[in-house]
Amino acid sequence: MMIVRQLLTPRRFEIQCMAGFLALCALPVPWANAGPKEDFAKLETEMDAAQDEFAKALDAFERKTPPAAQGPTPPPKFPNDPRVAVLRKMEALMTASAITPDGATVAHGVFHWALVVEPQTALPRFEILARQFPEEPALAEILASVPEFYRQSGTPDGWIQALEQFRKVTKKTETHCAASFTLGRIHLDLKKLTDARESFNQARVAHDPELAKAAKGFLFEIDHLQVGMPAPDFTTKTLDGKEVSLRSLRGKVVLLNFWATWCPPCVGEIPHLQSAVAKLAGKPFEIVSVSVDDEREALQNLLSVRKAPGLQTWDEKGGENPVAELYNVYHLPTWYLIDAQGVIRERDPDPEKLVPTIEATLAPRP
Repeated sequence: MMIVRQLLTPRRFEIQCMAGFLALCALPVPWANAGPKEDFAKLETEMDAAQDEFAKALDAFERKTPPAAQGPTPPPKFPNDPRVAVLRKMEALMTASAITPDGATVAHGVFHWALVVEPQTALPRFEILARQFPEEPALAEILASVPEFYRQSGTPDGWIQALEQFRKVTKKTETHCAASFTLGRIHLDLKKLTDARESFNQARVAHDPELAKAAKGFLFEIDHLQVGMPAPDFTTKTLDGKEVSLRSLRGKVVLLNFWATWCPPCVGEIPHLQSAVAKLAGKPFEIVSVSVDDEREALQNLLSVRKAPGLQTWDEKGGENPVAELYNVYHLPTWYLIDAQGVIRERDPDPEKLVPTIEATLAPRP
């Protein structure tokens, strides 16, 4: 199962890197007596310190700014983001080591850090990386992560074009399958189910068992987990050991909530769930929360403090919870809203509009 906790990301640097490198040539070069890998490791240590400095600035901003003014997410960067200067050094090192044996390793490292600092530049950075090192095995890992940050670039068509071009030039099965998997994710986001199915079918022959399994999970999602389809039945157990199945709740609207105690957004949605239960009291509505926590104790401890409503279920398989596997859960929280007839009506409904969405689902269908 591919439950995402955090991701990283890179580009506009052909000119920027060269300019940074030329400027650097006029200064003492900190990596003159070391190899590119060692030099990059030093810059990563410097970046870690810059990350800490940035985190402190972000924390200070959040403490000074009223929650209503912060919006859904805090500003992505500050005027003097200390990470940018370190990233420029990394890019200069990448340019200087491009034709060395360590060039690919440094380039991939820079790509990942740039995704953290400047995620909006991911597409052009990927295009350069894929063009320079199309057969690098590390590209398969990068490609598998693309779906989690491509949305920040706002250019799905550009990603589709770049990935299709890359599939034509790479000769490695693992990178070809990874590119196909990523294309499938983007097509699925765009509701292009035929294109998504074709891409995932190409990805499921991957030598990487995890990627092949993930591709099969998305093929199942396309065929069985779309809005308007019957929700797959399951049987699991609540924390007090009682058996519960989706079929046993037929006649009620069910909000299926996949979550974990280590997921801050999941815990942050508890007030919305509490509000929904309070406002819909007496209505045929039930919340079934499926925890993917590895430890039962972690779930019990949090529930003793935060009174999450509904049926709380847990399985000893933890992160490979069979209900989460069945519903192809790859990010948290994931919500499925299922009507009284057992049909999927919404996936990930807006928490701010949860009550009216449930009320609309409670209304008889024409």
